[in-house]
Amino acid sequence: MKIVTAEEIRQHQRETLKGGAVGLGVGAAIGAPTLYAANRFFPAYRALPPSLKVFSAIAFVVPAAVIQAERAGLAFERAQWNDLGEHELERRAEFAKARWDSLGDTEKARDWASRHKFGIVGGGWVAGMAAASAIIMRDPLQTFPQKLVQARMWAQGWTIALVIGAAMVSRTPVRDHAPVDHSWRSMIAEAEEEQKMRAAPK
Repeated sequence: MKIVTAEEIRQHQRETLKGGAVGLGVGAAIGAPTLYAANRFFPAYRALPPSLKVFSAIAFVVPAAVIQAERAGLAFERAQWNDLGEHELERRAEFAKARWDSLGDTEKARDWASRHKFGIVGGGWVAGMAAASAIIMRDPLQTFPQKLVQARMWAQGWTIALVIGAAMVSRTPVRDHAPVDHSWRSMIAEAEEEQKMRAAPK
């Protein structure tokens, strides 16, 4: 087992912050022109109070920064693995690929949905909000706040349906055709071999 040094901890923090800064820039690069166009071409967006406009800007920037920071931190951690740890990561990647290749199309879709259920729910909420807004905004008899409330209610109903569907998918077992993973046995054997080599007289 590798002992993490103070310098490695500081380096991990630097890489994480660097990744967060990159995500912040990407989110700002996407959000700024999008919100500028919305403010210029959509009177309904221009009519929003400043607090909601600030929230819409945060919705672009903060998730991008957090996601990229986490990815950078995980990438740094993977780069520090060596010897047995590196071999174990390679075995797990091969095992995951063999398992994925052994699944049918329906099982692959179910497996993917179970591993990305939060993204599906979040994306479904955004899509539901956009679709409901596009339909409700055509009603000339309602005020904009009323339309906004109606769109939010429809989006919430659609999100609840997605949450229920994601829960059902995640609880449905996926038939596994891949061989049983016995990589721990290989790790023990390699560790014993390494100890013998170190103990052997030179």
